[in-house]
Amino acid sequence: MQVGKDRFNLLLLLIFSVILILSSCSRPSTADMPTAPPGPPPNVQLQVVREGIHVSWDCVPGVTHYTVFWGTDRDQYRNLINAESCSLTLTGLKKGRFYAFAVTAWNQQGESDYSREAAVVYDDDPGRASEYVEKGNDLMERGMYSDAHLYFSAAIRLDPQNAAAYRRRGLLYERTNQSALARDDYRRAERLLSQKQHAKQQNSP
Repeated sequence: MQVGKDRFNLLLLLIFSVILILSSCSRPSTADMPTAPPGPPPNVQLQVVREGIHVSWDCVPGVTHYTVFWGTDRDQYRNLINAESCSLTLTGLKKGRFYAFAVTAWNQQGESDYSREAAVVYDDDPGRASEYVEKGNDLMERGMYSDAHLYFSAAIRLDPQNAAAYRRRGLLYERTNQSALARDDYRRAERLLSQKQHAKQQNSP
């Protein structure tokens, strides 16, 4: 009887030991756990695509997911969506509107600060390029250089042959002491105007 009881106790001890080993293997090590929330995702980029606006950013190591915030005013984000990867495409947006975006990263300790804000004028209609040049010019004259840049850039994206958009953006760069960028835009505008003049002469009787 004593021998059977000893074997039974030994079997229980073995079972208990196996359970402890398995639980220790499946439990994440506290040494691997982050001790603070992650830093904000860097390099947020926006691209206007057929479906909407494609938002991408550099991945942050050790995060569980990201949250993308957006709205039609700077620093006021009325919408959000979670993402498992480092990019997504937002659909159902209104064309002709200004959109601002920021992204946060999450880990087991919480959420990061907002990323640096990125913004874009959402449209794919080349016919509105001249309208955006005028809008950008109005904003520039009011000293709203960041917003003006978005509208000039939208006009160029919609109509890459729009010399006026390059000239006005060049002036904006000049006013904001970005001389190299200003020279590039002025040269592009001159080339486009020269090409148009040459084509006009070729087509004249």
